[in-house]
Amino acid sequence: GLFVCYSMYGGVAEIFATMLARDPSYFDRLTTFGSPGESSSYTWFTMLYLSMGAVMFLPRQFHVMVIENSSEEHIKKAMWLFPAYMFVINLFVLPIAMAGILSTGGSKGADFFVLSLPLNAGQHWLALIAFLGGFSAAAGMVMLESVAISTMLLNHLVMPIIIRLDPRNWFPFLLINLKRCGIFLVVLLGYVYQQILGETYMLVNMGLISFAAAAQFGPALIGGLYWHRGNKAGAITGILLGFVTWFYTLLLPSFIKSGWWQSDILEQGPFGISLLKPTELFGLVGFDIWTNCIFWSMLFNLGGYLVCSILLGQGESEREQVRKFIDVFERDLKGEIHE
Repeated sequence: GLFVCYSMYGGVAEIFATMLARDPSYFDRLTTFGSPGESSSYTWFTMLYLSMGAVMFLPRQFHVMVIENSSEEHIKKAMWLFPAYMFVINLFVLPIAMAGILSTGGSKGADFFVLSLPLNAGQHWLALIAFLGGFSAAAGMVMLESVAISTMLLNHLVMPIIIRLDPRNWFPFLLINLKRCGIFLVVLLGYVYQQILGETYMLVNMGLISFAAAAQFGPALIGGLYWHRGNKAGAITGILLGFVTWFYTLLLPSFIKSGWWQSDILEQGPFGISLLKPTELFGLVGFDIWTNCIFWSMLFNLGGYLVCSILLGQGESEREQVRKFIDVFERDLKGEIHE
C-alpha cells in the first residue's frame, strides 16, 4: 500500500484525483451508496452482515474464538486488537484497487492487483513478498479449516459410536488416526470440488455462498446466549428453515448460473409460478441475489426460532443450559456463581 501510494503515485489524494478525472461516474459508483447494482445500500448492508457473521460462525473462526480459547482474558485483548487489525489491513484496499484500475484499464484481474502492480513497476521482490504473504494466509486458512472440520466429524459422528463400545487400549490410536483421515478428506474434497467446477460462477462466489450458509447459525447462537425462552425445537426449526431457504434462493441459482443444471426456473419460476422465482421470491424485486437470500432466509430462520420457542416449552436439560449460559455471571441466593 505504501509503495503504490507514495512510490507509484504522489499519495492517496493523487490516486483519487486521477481516478475522478478519468471516469467520474465510475469513481462515484465506487465511493458512494445508493446507486443501483453492486454499490446499492442493500448490497453493502448484506456484505457487512455476511462478513460479521463469518467472523463468528465459520468453523475455523468459531474453532479459534471458542474451542481453542483457553482464557476469558484473551477476549479483552481481542476486543480492541481485532478491530484495529481489520482497520489496518483494509486501509489501502481502495487506493490499491483504484491504482490497479488505472494501470490495467479495468477491474479484470483485480484479485491480482497486489502482484501485478509491483511487477509492472519492476519491483519483483515486493511482488514476491506479497505472494508469500497471500500463500501463507491461504495455507493457514486451509490447515485451520481442515482441523476444525475433522474435529467436528470426530466429535459428532465418530465419538457417539465409540462411547457405546467397551473401552480398548487401541481407542486413542484409532481416534487420532481418524482425525488425520478427516483432515486429509477435507483437503481432498476441496481439491476435487475445485477441479470439477473450475473458474465458474459457483467457485468464484463460494466464499459469499458459504458466508450466507454460516449466517443461518446466527439466530440460534445469539438467542442461546441472551434469550431465556429459546429452546432446542426453535433452534432446529429456525436452522432448517434457514438452510432450505438458503438452498432455494442462493445455492440453486448458483448451480444454474454455473451450468450444472439447465432450467428456466430463474426466469419463470417452478411450474411457471412467477411468485416463486428463487431470485425474486414472492415478488420481491430490486434486490441482488445475496440480499434476496439473506432477507428471506433470516426471516424464516428467525421466525421459526421465535415461534417454536414461544409456543413450545423447555425441558429440564434446556432450562439447565439456560442457567449455565445466560445466567453464568448471576449470583444465587447463597452468593455463589453458577459455573
